Amino acid sequence: MKRLLIALLCFGATIGVAEAQSGAFQFNTAGDQISVDRESHWRNWVYQNNLVREVQSPMDSTGIFDFTSFGIKPKYFSATQNYVLDRSDFSYVDDVRFRGLNVTVTGEIQALSNDADAGKIGDGDVNTYWQPADADFNADGLRNWQVLIDLGRAVFSDSIVVQFPPIESGGQEVVPGIPTDAESTADLTPELQAAIGAFSRLTSLLGVIAPADLLDEAGAIVVAAGDTVVRAGQFLPGTLSGIRRLNDLGISFVEVEGSDDIGDAPKLFAVEVSMGKQAGDTSSKNYRFDVVGRASVSGNQRHFVFPLEPLDSSDANLDGSPDFSGTFVHYVRVTIFDSDFDTKELLGEGDMGQAAYDELPDARRGLRVYQRLTAGGFVKRIRPVMDDAGDTLQTAEQIYNVLPEAEKGPIRFFKRELPRISEVRVWGPGPNIAYRPQRHGGAAYEDGGNGTPLDAVDGVYLTKWYGNAWDLKYSSGYAGHDQLVCCTMWLDLGATFWVDQVQLGMVTTRETTTEGSIFGWHLQGSDGTVLRALDLQTAEDFTQLES
Repeated sequence: MKRLLIALLCFGATIGVAEAQSGAFQFNTAGDQISVDRESHWRNWVYQNNLVREVQSPMDSTGIFDFTSFGIKPKYFSATQNYVLDRSDFSYVDDVRFRGLNVTVTGEIQALSNDADAGKIGDGDVNTYWQPADADFNADGLRNWQVLIDLGRAVFSDSIVVQFPPIESGGQEVVPGIPTDAESTADLTPELQAAIGAFSRLTSLLGVIAPADLLDEAGAIVVAAGDTVVRAGQFLPGTLSGIRRLNDLGISFVEVEGSDDIGDAPKLFAVEVSMGKQAGDTSSKNYRFDVVGRASVSGNQRHFVFPLEPLDSSDANLDGSPDFSGTFVHYVRVTIFDSDFDTKELLGEGDMGQAAYDELPDARRGLRVYQRLTAGGFVKRIRPVMDDAGDTLQTAEQIYNVLPEAEKGPIRFFKRELPRISEVRVWGPGPNIAYRPQRHGGAAYEDGGNGTPLDAVDGVYLTKWYGNAWDLKYSSGYAGHDQLVCCTMWLDLGATFWVDQVQLGMVTTRETTTEGSIFGWHLQGSDGTVLRALDLQTAEDFTQLES
């Protein structure tokens, strides 16, 4: 059976004892004074466990101090944390993907396409982004539109946020006024035609809502108060009837998106997470991932929050619902499944479409669809001529250019999609101060003969501490000690922390095993107050705590 203590979350710390070592101080010129006056001095001190003599660690590696040129102070631990930001501070031996090779992996972000920019989705800056490489901007390359975040350790997370480039306001745009007697654009002045063209190329930021009912001549409601006239993220109307409807509703201004092109949210994407469990049996070299959210993007939504629920059984009281929200997470995978590629938006046909197309930057210029007029007056799309090997012999544009003028149909112009991801955030209740306690003068010991208690706090889901069921033969009492210490793990955090919560993971390690949680366990804690004399030389002396 498995006892896995994997998360102790805290907001502050009380520091123990620090001792000096070489490089931690300097003598003055006279040699009669010791000076500790710089950051490098403090980093070279040793942090000593104040109860266990042989347990200590370098101050610089404890993770519980902030060092500055002004001195040293305890590190502040926030009540919430985005675990993506400090991923590179954590590492582990990956015995699933690199079984038997003893490969140490550091937390990182990778992408199947444009891997060089993958780290930008975890740099804390919404103005930077990852986007697929141009070589993968096609239906075949879509399979590579995927990013993988390795947090460097298993954390307890309650939600995942996917942020696409945020849209800023471009201010209020005046709605053109259409004369009541105008029946077509030909009845408008050139200035008003130009104003309508410019208006139709803008995008609504928040959506346009009808402020009142709009009635037709018979008194029937055409548009009800509260109806959405223009959706958020939709181009503003460019037809006389569309703009006239805004006029009739008394809508004089519309808030539009800013002119800075920040890219698009992907059309369809999914978020998967893995706790670090193997997929399948012990021969598998892959991790199991579970889908925690999918989204089909419409309008200008750029911020998606996916709450997390336990990925394993967590219903101890058998009421049919998880006993808590959140789950252990080691890896997060975001995959984009669909795209409009070069046909994100139809800009128009003919001269109006050409004008809108020419205003776009090169990165936004999408497909141009060339068409010809048939003898029967139909419009037919021109396709390129290809050879048997799939190479282009003649492009659609080349075919179009040699057509007689009478056969040239209108050219359709499209805006290109720019799918981008700005940030992926994995939120949880602060840092895990139980993680590798030996870093900050802590230690662990167990009674029961298995000898791997630190595997329960190493941040790797598959490693574990096995706790035997109580039996006299497993007990230190067999050697003259109190039998009640049998099958116990002690964890010394190395300092006194304010603990917000304790998360115990006692779950199956692989999909095909029956190994499960223990049904009887006892969790106790201490603030380190000594009530009687102890002689703790090493972690093996922790059994004295029970006598």
